[in-house]
Amino acid sequence: MVKIVRSLLLRKQQNRDTKGLHMQTFFSSKIFNHFMFLFALALCSVNQASAKVVVEKVDFPKKVVIVKIEGRIIHEEEIEFEKALDQIKSDGYTIKNNAIAFNTRGGSGSSAIRIGEIIRERRLNTFVGPKSLCASACIYGVIGGVVRNIYGKVSVHRGSYNDVPLIHWTSHGAVDTSGL
Repeated sequence: MVKIVRSLLLRKQQNRDTKGLHMQTFFSSKIFNHFMFLFALALCSVNQASAKVVVEKVDFPKKVVIVKIEGRIIHEEEIEFEKALDQIKSDGYTIKNNAIAFNTRGGSGSSAIRIGEIIRERRLNTFVGPKSLCASACIYGVIGGVVRNIYGKVSVHRGSYNDVPLIHWTSHGAVDTSGL
């Protein structure tokens, strides 16, 4: 009986050693290296996603749309936002609760400021949902709302304004110091 138990334990140990050898071979293989490269590439592309102006049409019972700004706000995103608002108006739709929903980690400060100005010019409201995030430059868009409904997380920090030239005022006038 002891011999049978010993032989079973010995086989189990050999199986473990063989599996370990197979795993060691897999991790040092070219297939694994290619897999890791593709995985890293996929992660990079996810992090670089730009903001989207999402327009969801709800035709029943009225012609209403839900407008959301999601993802990272990139340079000149305000142009796409304004085009979307113009298209909504020309199609005869109204914006639900007259509000733009935000879920973004920020991005271009100058684009976010312009989005906030467009929201204020059109007398729209802003909304950050309970499971949404408004961080960094996003706050410039949200504060543009006539009525601001914030139920989610808001995060701010000191701005850097890398996307706009730095102008310093002196007694002799304005001096562009962005190239210095």
